[in-house]
Amino acid sequence: MLRRTIAIALTLVLACVCTAGSSAPPGDDFPSRPLRLVCPWPAGGLADLRSRQVGDRLSKALGQPVVVENRPGASGTVGVTAVTLAKPDGYTIVLGSINDLAIAPALDGAAYGRLLAGLQPLTLTGRGPMILIASPGVPAKTVAELIALARSKPGQLSYGTAGPNTTHHFAGELFKRTTGTDLIHVPYKGIAQMSVDLAAGNVAVGFDFAATTEPLVKAGRIRALAVLGPRRVSLLPDVPTAREAGIGEVEIMSWGGFFVPAGTPQPIVARLHDELVRIRRAPDMVQILTAVGYEVMATTPDESLKFVREEQARWARLAKELGISQ
Repeated sequence: MLRRTIAIALTLVLACVCTAGSSAPPGDDFPSRPLRLVCPWPAGGLADLRSRQVGDRLSKALGQPVVVENRPGASGTVGVTAVTLAKPDGYTIVLGSINDLAIAPALDGAAYGRLLAGLQPLTLTGRGPMILIASPGVPAKTVAELIALARSKPGQLSYGTAGPNTTHHFAGELFKRTTGTDLIHVPYKGIAQMSVDLAAGNVAVGFDFAATTEPLVKAGRIRALAVLGPRRVSLLPDVPTAREAGIGEVEIMSWGGFFVPAGTPQPIVARLHDELVRIRRAPDMVQILTAVGYEVMATTPDESLKFVREEQARWARLAKELGISQ
């Protein structure tokens, strides 16, 4: 009886060992259900546009729906924080950016410094310049004219941003310091709201990106004055660079990338990284990005982590110089 019991036990143990040894590695069946792509910014802005472009292509590549979920708030940190708390199974991705992963930690390391630790980078996707834009009602058609106007009316002109402590905010403060002007900061909850008010003349100037600026410029609803980057963009060929306009210190290059919760299995990280890199390197996607002045990036997870840490240090220095605090 004892021998029979031992034999049965050994059989069960061997069965378990064989089953464990033959089980599929983590990620082999990934994905088997829809994925969620969190965009930490409101609908209608550049981040939302990019999220939907990539989400559509990623869905086709993976054979599963990729649902874009807008979770705006606190300069992008609300949506990113939510993803750090999600299950690390590859089914939740976030479009992180300079605002939530570099500027926010630079301004309040105690509150946001752990955000990056809660994420696993997949790849950075690109970086591009902001555009200095003005309301058509502002009697300034060049940067020099805007500076002269602002100096003649200290504290009377306003500039709109996508929110406090964003790249738009830094661009405005850097512009003020460089040109010796006094503009009033008007923060919005998203760039789409700011653009509407700019076109209506409720704010004098603002900062946005070429992809969302160009349609409004062509429609005559706003005026583009300068590209805050090292080269002109083909969508706005007549708009000078910051250096050409005489404000070379006002160069703001924004960037973004995709991340998953820390602890996501490596095979899944590798699969998502490879698919996202293929998407960004597709000729038509490269053409879309370069047309708006973007430099296409396709970094490894380790390269992405190194880049973000360097950006955190750089923006911390700039925040101190400009006197911007949380």
